[in-house]
Amino acid sequence: GAVIADPAGVIDGFDVKGKRFADFPLAVGDSLRVAPVLLDFDGDGDVELAAVTQGGMLYAWDLASQYNANSWNQIYADELNSNRSKTYLEVPSGHFEQTATTLLPENKAYNWPNPNIDDYTFIRYYLTERADVRIKIFDLAGDLVKELPGSSQPFTDNEVRWDLTGVQSGVYLARIEAKNSRMKDVRIIKIAVVK
Repeated sequence: GAVIADPAGVIDGFDVKGKRFADFPLAVGDSLRVAPVLLDFDGDGDVELAAVTQGGMLYAWDLASQYNANSWNQIYADELNSNRSKTYLEVPSGHFEQTATTLLPENKAYNWPNPNIDDYTFIRYYLTERADVRIKIFDLAGDLVKELPGSSQPFTDNEVRWDLTGVQSGVYLARIEAKNSRMKDVRIIKIAVVK
């Protein structure tokens, strides 16, 4: 399915066949500051939608639709910004074979919570081999906002905290670069900051 918003603040939702979901359309009366977020916020098994307007108003709806993380695809696949394609080989032990073609598997690079809940978010990524990692965060105008050193442990989730104190609401792009003597890999993730 897809959820879209127009400049007038109307949010609409459609299934993969183009049929409008029963809960839609919704209206906020102002253009949105960031893309709407679909999650099961309260853990009751159905979908909640949250949207922030340019005027700073936060709107939330408890929708009747059942929550299924695979059916609410976003720009980077799901609420964890994890893409589905796998370009690496996984062995039963959970480690990656030496023939891995990537340092940063696409479906294992994301941030959480997204959007943030407090004045921080965590950037998480998995490394298939030891590598030097640098994280650069850009605003949508392409300006560098923050540069963070990454941890470099292979075969585990590495996590870096981004302190959002003084960071304005909006959408940011984090560029995660991993490099070792064999290869270099880059992943871009979208981060929504709501204050």
